[in-house]
Amino acid sequence: MQKWIGRFCASLLLMTSLSFAIPASAQQNDKDVCFKGSGQQAIAACTRRISQVTGVDLGTVYHSRGYEYMMLREFDLAIADFTQSIRVDPSITNPYVNRCVCYRRKGDFAKAVADANSALRIDPNDREARLCLERAQRQIP
Repeated sequence: MQKWIGRFCASLLLMTSLSFAIPASAQQNDKDVCFKGSGQQAIAACTRRISQVTGVDLGTVYHSRGYEYMMLREFDLAIADFTQSIRVDPSITNPYVNRCVCYRRKGDFAKAVADANSALRIDPNDREARLCLERAQRQIP
């Protein structure tokens, strides 16, 4: 009986210590999948990361998830995430450029032009912003 109790306590101690270690490794895995993965797996990992980060990191997570939505042609979801990324840190061009691409693909060329211009105000030499601007302006009647 004492052996059984000893084994039970040892097992309980091991399981308890593992339960504290799992969240950290799971968070690291979510970070890796969010930024290096693709598709629905990356979206799910980024969604979990949103509640775990703050500040500029939060903007980066929203941008990463938005990019995955954009690749899946889920433009409304991508636009929402790029907008959140911009709210967190409006000084980065990538969310503006990618939101420009989404608006262009949806046929909302005026909003695409506005986003490209916002990106170009931040970095006048941003080639992707310039390209998105030119493509959107060609579509405006």
